[in-house]
Amino acid sequence: MAEFCVDCWNKLNGKKGNPTKYVLSKEVDLCEGCGKYKRVIVRVEEKPFKLLLFRKR
Repeated sequence: MAEFCVDCWNKLNGKKGNPTKYVLSKEVDLCEGCGKYKRVIVRVEEKPFKLLLFRKR
């Protein structure tokens, strides 16, 4: 899976996303967009109502 920092992820998607909606890595890693060592996105947080409706039981 490609690893991008929040800045590069927003550039690729053409929008300004809220950094709090992403789960970032604990350690710094090499961003494949800018080539700098930064915390990269591990996953995008789901909206809370979706978690309530579609959680695994």
